Amino acid sequence: MVARTQKTIFHKTIEFDRVHSLPDEDLRYVIQTAQNLGLQVMLKPHVNVLDGCSPEEKFRGNIGRDFSACDWKTWFAAYQHMMHLYAKLAWDTGVVQFCVGVELSEAAKQEAHWRETIQRIRSVYQPQHGRLTYAANFGTEANGIKWWNEPGLDFIGVDAYYEMTDRDNPTVTDLEAAWTRTGGGIDQMTAISKAAGKQVLITELGWMASNGANQRPYDDFCGELDQEEQRACYQATVNVFESLKPEWLAGVFWYTWGSDPYDGGPSDDGYSPYDKPAEDVIRTWCKVLPRPHRTTPSPPWPEVPHEHVVYRNGNFGAGWCAEVWHSSDGEELDLKFPDPNDDSKSVIKASSLQAWVAVSFVRSKSLLPQHFQWLTFRIRGPKDQPSIHLWIKLIEHLDGSDPSQLELRPRPIDDVRYIAGGTIGSGEWKEVRIPLSHLNGVGRTLDAVYLQDRCGGGVSKVWIDDVRFVW
Repeated sequence: MVARTQKTIFHKTIEFDRVHSLPDEDLRYVIQTAQNLGLQVMLKPHVNVLDGCSPEEKFRGNIGRDFSACDWKTWFAAYQHMMHLYAKLAWDTGVVQFCVGVELSEAAKQEAHWRETIQRIRSVYQPQHGRLTYAANFGTEANGIKWWNEPGLDFIGVDAYYEMTDRDNPTVTDLEAAWTRTGGGIDQMTAISKAAGKQVLITELGWMASNGANQRPYDDFCGELDQEEQRACYQATVNVFESLKPEWLAGVFWYTWGSDPYDGGPSDDGYSPYDKPAEDVIRTWCKVLPRPHRTTPSPPWPEVPHEHVVYRNGNFGAGWCAEVWHSSDGEELDLKFPDPNDDSKSVIKASSLQAWVAVSFVRSKSLLPQHFQWLTFRIRGPKDQPSIHLWIKLIEHLDGSDPSQLELRPRPIDDVRYIAGGTIGSGEWKEVRIPLSHLNGVGRTLDAVYLQDRCGGGVSKVWIDDVRFVW
C-alpha cells in the first residue's frame, strides 16, 4: 500500500505529502526487495483524508459526497494523474497486479469516470504484463458498482470485512455458519461474480485479536486481548473456502502483515496474525513449515547502567520539561504529585487524558545522538480503569527539513516484552524497559518522548516516574 493525501473530503486536489507518502525511490526499493525475496507484488495506492470533524469526514469513502458534476471532473483529473504515475512505476518495476482504487464509495458511483480511469491506466499498464482490480468495501459499495464488467478490469476486488456473529467468543462452527448464511458474505460475493462474469479477489480480510472482533471486523478498536477469537475467525474462513472451493474466488490478501519487525506477538491485539495462533492457521492452509520459535532481539541490560535522566522524583533532567500534547479540554498534569504508594516521593500524575492525547517529555534543545540502548520508566495505572493502552514514541529532530520533526516507530507499552504481564498495573507500579532499537531510536537526534493513548478511549489517570535513557 502507498498513499497520497487530500486535506478534507471536500477538497478536489490530491497531494504528495512527505509525512504520509512514500517517495518513488523508496517505493521502488520496497518493490525490488519483495521481488528479491521471491514475492509477487500488487501495488495498491490509497487516498487518505487528513482533516475532518468526525471519523465519517476522515473516511475516504465519503470523498466527494457533496460534489457537483463539475467537481467530480476536477477530482478525477487529479486522481487519474496520480494513478498514471503509479501505474507507470508498476509497469517499470514488474509489478504483477495493480489496484486502481480503494474503498472510494462515493466516487465509485461515477461509472463513466471509472471506465475512463481504467482505460487510461491500461494505456501504461499493459494487460500482457499485469492484472487490474479495484478494492471495494464489502456490502453496499461492492454490491452497487455498475462498472465491474469494464473489459480492462481483470478481477472484482472486495475488502471482505463482513460482520460475522452478534456475540463474543463464537465457535468455529458459529463463524462458518455466519459466512454461509443466506445473504452473508459468501452469497454476496457469489452474486457479484455471477453478475459481472469475473472472479472475486478478496483484497483485504482480517480480524483484530480482540474480544468481539468478529462482530465488526472493519473496526480498529481496542478491546480485551483475545487471540483465540482471531484464530477462530481465520480457521472458520479457510474451512469454508476448503469446503466450498468456490470457482469465483481468485485469492485472498490477509490484512495485515506489516513491515514493522516488532508487530504481532503474544500481547498484540491488532490485525497482524504474525507470531499468533492465527499464523498457524495460514501456514497449515498454505502447506508450509510450522511457525518457528521466535525471540525478540534486545541488547543485554548493562551490569553497571549509565543513565540520562529525563524525570525522577519531581525533578527534570537538564534540558527536559513536560506538557500535554494534542491537548483538548480538561487534561491535568501535576509534575510534583505525591507518590500514591510513598508520599515522601513526587511523581507525575496525568488526569483526564482525552482520545489520542499524550504526556510529552520535550527538549528545550535537541538531544544529540548518544550511546543509549534502552528507554525505561515506572508507570502506574488507576484502579478504576484496569485496561490502559498507551503508545511510547520518540520524536526525531530533522535539521533543515520541513517538517522539522519525524515520529519514529511507536511501540505499545502494554506488551509482555516490555512490562510484566503485558498490562499497565491497576493501582501498582510497574517498570517498563524498551530497547531503543525497537523504537528505531538508536543514533537519532531527539526532540521529545510521547506516552500517548493508543485506542481513542482516553485515560482517566496515570502516574509516571523515573524516566531515563540507559546504556
